[in-house]
Amino acid sequence: MSNPKRSLFLSGQRYQAKKSFTGMFKNQFGDGKTYVFVSCKYSPYDACYVYEFRSEDDGTLVEWWLPEDSPVNAWEEYFLAL
Repeated sequence: MSNPKRSLFLSGQRYQAKKSFTGMFKNQFGDGKTYVFVSCKYSPYDACYVYEFRSEDDGTLVEWWLPEDSPVNAWEEYFLAL
């Protein structure tokens, strides 16, 4: 059973993208750009965790979706905690 409260990130913590990649719905994360973690939601329809970040550059909200069956450390491929 899924855990809708599972969060891999700390609220208010800064994270740097390790590479450029596209999140869900064409959200762009830029290599070396810094983002502040805002919240974690769960989409039962998609069976995905939705991690919302705010770009430090322009304040844009971007989302990174992670399927619930992904390993807990999957985020480490994309982000570096600052």
